Amino acid sequence: MKIRFLIKHKIARFALAGGFNTSVDWLCYFLITRISPASDIQVVAKVAGTAAGITSAYVLNYLWVFREDRQRLEGERTFRQRIAFIAASYVKMFFTYAVGMSFNVLIFTALLYNGFGEVVSLVAATVCSFFLNFVIVNNYVFNGKPVKQAERTE
Repeated sequence: MKIRFLIKHKIARFALAGGFNTSVDWLCYFLITRISPASDIQVVAKVAGTAAGITSAYVLNYLWVFREDRQRLEGERTFRQRIAFIAASYVKMFFTYAVGMSFNVLIFTALLYNGFGEVVSLVAATVCSFFLNFVIVNNYVFNGKPVKQAERTE
């Protein structure tokens, strides 16, 4: 029962953080598409917006959403091991969100070029990639084995 509560709580935090990250993504998208003189800039703007959203996602997920997992994994690690964990988890997050971004942009592009409007395409792509991202981040980025005692001594 505790696991169910934690997952529900974690997914709620992930959803709230995702709302903020989506705001960053869409803000960048709309700024680029409205400022740029190019008429065919939507896909480039979507990639740029999603990349900005990935950066905010890492910070929020690291500091807030998955903090219990991070703290459990960091345990009594040395400063050097913590830096290595941050670097490794950021790289994992980047690749995870690259998969999510590819999925997001693919859905967005398919819908946009099949006659759906900009906003409908953005919303549909975001909803579809949300669930994929949660499953991967929860099971891959901030989930792992604690450092063994032998690895802690340096």
